[in-house]
Amino acid sequence: MTADEFVKALIDCAPSSQELQELGFEGVFLERWRNSYLPQLRNPSSPNANPVFDLVQRYDASIIEFTSVYFSETIDEFHHGLGFGWEEADPLVVSRETGEIIVEELGTKGFILWHCAKDASSFLDALAYFACATRLGIGKVQHESDAIASECGKRAGGEEYTEFFHYLVFMPE
Repeated sequence: MTADEFVKALIDCAPSSQELQELGFEGVFLERWRNSYLPQLRNPSSPNANPVFDLVQRYDASIIEFTSVYFSETIDEFHHGLGFGWEEADPLVVSRETGEIIVEELGTKGFILWHCAKDASSFLDALAYFACATRLGIGKVQHESDAIASECGKRAGGEEYTEFFHYLVFMPE
């Protein structure tokens, strides 16, 4: 999945303000939740070949936040490669050796907490599915959590990535 396809997928499944109000969302929280699905193009330059770097460089990706996953405003160097976002306080990194998306534990010499996806395109595909499946809140789909995590794992590149998405599905909102 490209950055443009990821953004289109988010826009297509964005919850309406009315849907969120009916669930009890209001004010800043409602806008923040809704805006996570509506990143704006900020730099129409040529796309980067790596979809997650392209997303961060051309879109206002820093507004995208799903449970504990959010994107950075910049690309930064970490032990295993270049970071483009965060899972809680730990960097999401494209491994320079494999191209795999991993979560490095911050403050260590590259300890890998999670293996998230086989590559950037697969990560965006899995995250788009996750975002759309949980668009009205994880509490609304808790009974489907195993199926959601399994589908995310498939999209991310295989069963070895399901654990990361299973963790996200069980994150408190």
